[in-house]
Amino acid sequence: MSLINKDMDEKITTDIIINYLQNQVEQKLPIDPGTFLDAAEKLNILLGDEHEELFSLAQKCAIIKADKILEGKSVAMAKALLEASDDYRHMLSQKAKIERIVEFIRLAKLHARIKNDEIKGY
Repeated sequence: MSLINKDMDEKITTDIIINYLQNQVEQKLPIDPGTFLDAAEKLNILLGDEHEELFSLAQKCAIIKADKILEGKSVAMAKALLEASDDYRHMLSQKAKIERIVEFIRLAKLHARIKNDEIKGY
């Protein structure tokens, strides 16, 4: 499976790209530079969708916390109840996912720069 030759009917998402890369790593298969760069470019474009998801989750968590406070719970109790919720865990997972994507893009840039320098003979 190649990201470049992905079936045009299926919408490419960050999850598809990450799962593909993870599968390659788990099976100890090399990722060619073209696919590596293609994945980074696509992830960079799709990163906005991931941020929108994070913003929605953060808003949902804020509403949960506000509701607990309006129910008469203390701010500390509301925070503790929020942090125990699945929504909060999902928000933290989304933050971590975005951080991994950003780091992958940084690594791809570095990898491309190194390859370019090798070609130029630096």
